[in-house]
Amino acid sequence: MPIEMMIRKLRLHSELPDENIEALRSIVTPVKDLPEDSVIVREGDLSTQCCVVMSGFAYRSKVSETGKRQILSFHIAGDMPDLQGLPLKRMDHDLTTLSQARLGFINHDALERILDSRPALVRALWRETLCAGA
Repeated sequence: MPIEMMIRKLRLHSELPDENIEALRSIVTPVKDLPEDSVIVREGDLSTQCCVVMSGFAYRSKVSETGKRQILSFHIAGDMPDLQGLPLKRMDHDLTTLSQARLGFINHDALERILDSRPALVRALWRETLCAGA
């Protein structure tokens, strides 16, 4: 399955019933292969989906006041580097592929629907986001 790395990461710190995992698997669509240096989302964009890095690498960055790009974080397979776009709605950074990468995309509306009835999945995703931010 395409998001097994992410599921493994979530299960390292959270107990998730199989039905939560299946619900999450069911909404990862489409899957896209992107070349190196592809912008996934730009600072200021309205966020309507998030992605899962399935293979390859991505990075979050901002352009400083002096015009230089500042890399904020690197992301590997299993990461959901833009999940914070779910509550924030507008991206405050760029997300770009560092190498050729395969990404699975999750529509925010579909994610909100499954999260409404799955509190364990909500806690797991936010715990993962907090761990990544730390």
